[in-house]
Amino acid sequence: MKVLITGVAGFIGSHLVERVLKEGHEVYGLDIMLRGNKDNISELESIKDFHFFETSILDETSLEMLIKKCDIIFHLAAAVGVENVIGDILKVIDINVDGTKKVVSIAHKYQKKVIFTSTSEIYGKSKNVPFREDDDRVLGPTTIDRWVYSLTKALGEYMLIGYSREGLAMSIVRFFNAYGPRLDIEGSGRVISRFIVQALSGKQITVIGNGRQTRCFTYVDDVIDGLVKCATNSKAEGQIFNIGNPQEISIKDLANLIKNILGSKSEIVHIDSRELYGSGYEDISRRVPDISRSKELLDFVPKVGIEEGIKKTIEWFKKKNELYP
Repeated sequence: MKVLITGVAGFIGSHLVERVLKEGHEVYGLDIMLRGNKDNISELESIKDFHFFETSILDETSLEMLIKKCDIIFHLAAAVGVENVIGDILKVIDINVDGTKKVVSIAHKYQKKVIFTSTSEIYGKSKNVPFREDDDRVLGPTTIDRWVYSLTKALGEYMLIGYSREGLAMSIVRFFNAYGPRLDIEGSGRVISRFIVQALSGKQITVIGNGRQTRCFTYVDDVIDGLVKCATNSKAEGQIFNIGNPQEISIKDLANLIKNILGSKSEIVHIDSRELYGSGYEDISRRVPDISRSKELLDFVPKVGIEEGIKKTIEWFKKKNELYP
């Protein structure tokens, strides 16, 4: 089978391409390197079944050429991350809406299956925890930049749903705080990256607010399992799935966990969100997935707990930068 992965050099895309190649498929990878890192896929470039194209999903000519070649598309390319969203909402709309429209419309033209990667940001600040795929969405005002990511991903979902009614084979997955090796380091809004780098460097570990807000972090191997199951299981057709680990942890406890695993002497301090992100950010108190549908239809069960996953992630960070002890 020939597979197209958009955003192939990104954190999740680079793990997905390794899995797909291992299973014997031919992969065409596309990435404009907005957030992707060429190092993530450098070891794959000598593999004859991997073909990399440094271009954008907004390049309709290249996109159509690649979609025509392939049997299935994993659409991961997106403007993602707090630092990429706040302050540049037009870029987010260009990539997440216009880019996705190009991918999906061309896929429909050639009748190619699409797996669309969405986000737990879809649920916004809903208090109805755990989140089910058909729950109501609760978002903040349009004057707060962070909500543009949720809104553009929701529009992407609507596109997939609309084209599916016109015959497009598709599935949608919503990730819950994926992490693991190759997680972004520099300038990343991801809390695990920030805490690990701060603890390794002996700097203050900066927790936003009181730290009682909770998240459910999903190790990247489990994320890839969910993606592959979604692509290969006929029961996934036309469905939306939460792909996450329901193990809930407060941000303050996460900071302590990372500090203790490393034996770091870094001080944990509490800061206002505006110190990191300015006025365009609004935090969320809890984010927990209900994965009943994923278990029932995909047989998806996350296997890696937070402590095991954090240890593996820390080891990668240590190897990545020799400045860390």
